[in-house]
Amino acid sequence: MVTQNSNPTDPKDRDETPAAPFVLSEEQRETIASLTNWQERLKKTDALFCRDHLSYKATVWYRIKTGEYWTLVKSPDAACEQLSRDLRRLEREQAIASRYGTGEIFPLDDFRAVLRAVDQARAKSIADPDRLIVFLADTGGGKSVLCGQLAKEAGAKIVQAREGWLSSYFNCLRDFATAVGADTGSNASKGSMETDLLAFLAQKKTIIAVDEAEFFGAKSLNLLKLILNTTPTVIVICAMPEAYARWNRANWHEARQIRRRTHILIHQEAVHPNEASRFLSGGPAKGCLKEAAVLVAGAANQFGRFDTVKRVAVALLDGPAEADLEDVKKAIQRVQTFLGFTPATVRR
Repeated sequence: MVTQNSNPTDPKDRDETPAAPFVLSEEQRETIASLTNWQERLKKTDALFCRDHLSYKATVWYRIKTGEYWTLVKSPDAACEQLSRDLRRLEREQAIASRYGTGEIFPLDDFRAVLRAVDQARAKSIADPDRLIVFLADTGGGKSVLCGQLAKEAGAKIVQAREGWLSSYFNCLRDFATAVGADTGSNASKGSMETDLLAFLAQKKTIIAVDEAEFFGAKSLNLLKLILNTTPTVIVICAMPEAYARWNRANWHEARQIRRRTHILIHQEAVHPNEASRFLSGGPAKGCLKEAAVLVAGAANQFGRFDTVKRVAVALLDGPAEADLEDVKKAIQRVQTFLGFTPATVRR
C-alpha cells in the first residue's frame, strides 16, 4: 500500500531554497547613479528623460531607481547592460551638444517656429513620412545654435554633415549611426550597418538635427528618405539657402522625393528690430532700445545676421553703463571690423 504523507504541490512541502535577491554590482550602481544625475542636471521628468535618452518607459525607470524592478525581471544583467549602453549614448549626445554653444537660448521667432514644427512632426504616425523640417539661414543665422537648442530642449541627436558624404555613402551611414548611438558593432558592410541603424531608429521616435547640411549627394539624400519612410524619426536640416539650392539642382530626382516628405521649410530672410531688441534689452542701450535695435538689425542684415547682433550686445558691455546711439554705432563698427566686413553705409 502506498501512503502519501504530503501534497508535493504544496509549496510548504517543497525542498526548495528561495532564489537569492539580485544584487547590483558596483559598476551597475554607478551606471544608475550617473543616469539619475544626468536626469537631475537636465531637469527632465521621468517621462521626458525616458523619451529622449532611455530605452525604457517612465514606469520602468521609476522602478529601477527605487530598486523594485530587479524583483520583477528574469534577466537583471541584460537590463543593466542596456542601461549602460543608454548612458554611453547619453554621454556622447551631451559631448556633441557641448560643442554647439553653451546651451544659451536665442530668442528668435524662427527658432520657435522650428521647435513647434518638431512637436507637430513628432506627433505624426510612421505612416506619414512628412517629418522633415528644413531651416535655411545665411552665415551667422544661428544654425549651429539651433541644433544645440534642439539637443537641449527636445533631445535631438546632432549630425554634422561633411564633405566625405559626397563620395562615400558608408561615411554618411556611420556618422548617423554614431550620432544616434546605434550599436552597429564591427559592421564593415553598408547593408548590415543600414539594417542596424534602421532597426535602432524604429524602436522610438528620435529627432536628428543635421548641421552644415551642404554635402548631400544622391545616396545620402536617399538615406534621409529611407529613414523617414521606415522609422518614426523626425529630421531637421540646417543649411545655407545657396547650399540647399545647389544640392537640389545637382540631385533633382532625389531632392524632389525629399521635398515631398518635408513638413515645413523655414527660411530666415532678415533680422527684425524686435528680435534685435531682445538681445539688447537689459543692457547699456536700454535707454534708446527701439532706435538701437533698428541700427543693429540693419547692420546684421548687411552681414553676420544674429552673430552680429550677439557680438554688438556683448561689445556694448565694454562701454559706458548707459549707452547712447553713438555708442551703439561704435560697437557696430568694432564688430564689423573684427568680422572683416566694411559696409558702404550703416543704416540709420
